[in-house]
Amino acid sequence: MKLAKAFFGLVLVALMAGCVTSSNQVQPSGTKDSLAQSGPVKSSADPNEIICEMQRPVGSNIPERVCRTRASAEGDRDATQIMLQTINNKSGLRGN
Repeated sequence: MKLAKAFFGLVLVALMAGCVTSSNQVQPSGTKDSLAQSGPVKSSADPNEIICEMQRPVGSNIPERVCRTRASAEGDRDATQIMLQTINNKSGLRGN
């Protein structure tokens, strides 16, 4: 019985220690993150230039390297802006 109580106590302490520790990770200074971009993509540069960024996929905290052309990044940004404007316009009509 004492062994079971000791085991339960150790499991409880381990769980509490896991809840207390921080999961903040230091990211190398040379990488970019989707949450911390350094401004908009400049359109005056070569549209075929390949840009690689570290991005965290939805549902994960593990960053992945994503490479695409500057033109592709600008196209995705423009499509996202149009989608958000469309959603905002539709919600404004309903009064929500």
